[in-house]
Amino acid sequence: MTSIPSLSFKDAAREDFRERLADLRNTTANPPADVVERFTDLEERLRSLSHEDHARLLGSSLAWTSEEYDAARWLRSASDGLGTVGYRVWESLHKSDPSGARSHDMMARALLHLGNAAKWDGVVNVIPPRAFRKFHAMLLAAMAGGFHATPVSVGREEGAVQCSVEALYFRALLLARFASGAFGFKQLEILDQWMWMWTPVLAGTDEPPSGGAFRADLDSNVGLRPGVRHVAGPSRYLAVAPIRMAYAAIVAEFHQGRVVPDKGVASRFGVEEYVAVLELARRGLKGVATSHAGRAERAPRDYEAELLVGLGEIVQRGFAAPAPPIVAPAELTLAALDGEPVARTARAVDHPIESVFERGQRKVHVTNESATGFGIEGEQDNLGHFLVGDLVALRFDDGRALEICKVARRSPTPTPGSTRICVGLSRLSSEAHLVDLTSPEVSRGREATEKLAFIPGSDASGRHDAWLVSEREFASRNTLAAGVGNRRFELRFNRVRDRGPGWVLAGFEVLAAALAAA
Repeated sequence: MTSIPSLSFKDAAREDFRERLADLRNTTANPPADVVERFTDLEERLRSLSHEDHARLLGSSLAWTSEEYDAARWLRSASDGLGTVGYRVWESLHKSDPSGARSHDMMARALLHLGNAAKWDGVVNVIPPRAFRKFHAMLLAAMAGGFHATPVSVGREEGAVQCSVEALYFRALLLARFASGAFGFKQLEILDQWMWMWTPVLAGTDEPPSGGAFRADLDSNVGLRPGVRHVAGPSRYLAVAPIRMAYAAIVAEFHQGRVVPDKGVASRFGVEEYVAVLELARRGLKGVATSHAGRAERAPRDYEAELLVGLGEIVQRGFAAPAPPIVAPAELTLAALDGEPVARTARAVDHPIESVFERGQRKVHVTNESATGFGIEGEQDNLGHFLVGDLVALRFDDGRALEICKVARRSPTPTPGSTRICVGLSRLSSEAHLVDLTSPEVSRGREATEKLAFIPGSDASGRHDAWLVSEREFASRNTLAAGVGNRRFELRFNRVRDRGPGWVLAGFEVLAAALAAA
């Protein structure tokens, strides 16, 4: 008889939480009288279950183990599940009593947990991106009821906090935006602590303010974006000027030798984590403040280019010189059959198939170009499968540098009367080059060498330099070595500067530098 392995205490508690959450989810269409009490019980259980794992993940100075990644995925899933159930409970309460205190309270709690889940999205690589229609629906209801700016109490691990529904809404959307960018988990935790301090200035306006703003389109399913909306529809703007003032106060504290926050687990992080958050936040706020210039001016173009798709093809083929055309062998004719001469009129001519000798190429037509990217057009069979964020490169016959890009947008259907579709590409770099890096091949006790694409940053100091790597390579957190001139550097990838399906533009830290062995 086969024995069934018993669950650990933690696994049993997680399973119990999952079952209770599922039971409550099944009642949200017709909620029982104790629905709020049951939701509160789930909040307390999640807080108890997450405390130890959350502290352990934040306290780790090494790459996470598979067990720690599993814990992070569970915390993300539990937060998202609780936030979604909270949203459904709010929907039911809102139908019966739109302006009631219980409806208002449940809205705030749902936004709290959905925001917590959004913070985890980038950590556990959630794809596709988060849907935001639920977030917008709650803010619209709060604005219609006139209580979007009314203080409400929500429970955090550090204790109860007073803030508005709109502040919780913008906290969730800001976390979702930054979690999909360059911030690491510890850095997101620092940023979240700052956002709780900034809740008084996380207040929106219906009209775009001066000085730049984030924008939430309330009739969409997407999160924050910079700039002004140019088509009709409801939007809410979050001014960046008050956030910049709050940010400046934190910088002033840092210059005095004090970190913010000065309590809790985040206060024990290394100084380098705070420096990284300060820099990334500064760049993010500066970018929003200057975003009103709109899309870069596009110039029409009319030439062909070869399209390389995916990180592997770009590394293998993108940096090699174009292959010379293959000269086909001389024509062959059939002069005899079964030992008998064949009449000249019956002799067949054999033309070798060029595709046997030449590599297949995806040719696209470049229709426009700007400082930030390209517009291309091609057959639906070649371009129709692309997703936003896919990595591609353009290679030109005239010897121009390889243009590494990501897909920014594409037309869903071919142009009328055609089988061709248009795709917009956002430029990542035109200065990339391959570098040999070595890494320890632990299983064989020796070093393995591989070629990676180095992407120089726009700053001469090198602080914006990055490497184009696979998601697997980035997640491994291996120490790599590269030789530059007569020096050898050891480095490790430590943050995401940009990413898409299967690839990461990875920032890095230099661990050691020394003269190369002669």
